[in-house]
Amino acid sequence: MDANHDSLVGARVELQPLGHTAVTDAQGQFTLSEIPPGKYTLTISYVGFKPYSKEVAVVPGGVTEDAVLGESSR
Repeated sequence: MDANHDSLVGARVELQPLGHTAVTDAQGQFTLSEIPPGKYTLTISYVGFKPYSKEVAVVPGGVTEDAVLGESSR
């Protein structure tokens, strides 16, 4: 989401080091399936915004992450 908590439709989501990717839907949500439990780096990028990157711990049943992307200064 952006600073106003509006959904960013079509943001690119990547989970490293696996390289799994997804794109956010109309609600700004995404799903990555069949991810083994462990620690990963979640990166979300969207044109006109600074990329969001954070280490996340995936556990059985999944993980939820609320990401707020800041506007790019360019």
